[in-house]
Amino acid sequence: LIGRLLRASPEVRTASLADLSTAAAGLSVWRRALGSGRVPDYEGVDADQAAWPPEPLLSALSSAMGQMDMPRTTARHPSLIPAALEAVLAAAVRFEAQAGALADDPAAPA
Repeated sequence: LIGRLLRASPEVRTASLADLSTAAAGLSVWRRALGSGRVPDYEGVDADQAAWPPEPLLSALSSAMGQMDMPRTTARHPSLIPAALEAVLAAAVRFEAQAGALADDPAAPA
């Protein structure tokens, strides 16, 4: 599932091997968490894993999914987990693209 998600995103195809490995590990944490009815808790249950995606996106995604009651829904209906993971990956790709564009823009505030 995670490999398929990563291969399906055109933006991800140009990512480095280290970035892909980090994303795959992060998606695995999200998959386990959502299947257990929660979002990743990198300060608790998932503390032994590297936090992904980076802040502030991680907090925003966790908050939004919690507000939508997504963890409980995915625990009750595991067939929804792939769609949730696809949304997390899409948000991470957009976030990285925007962060890269800002870094490349000399007029962007530092």
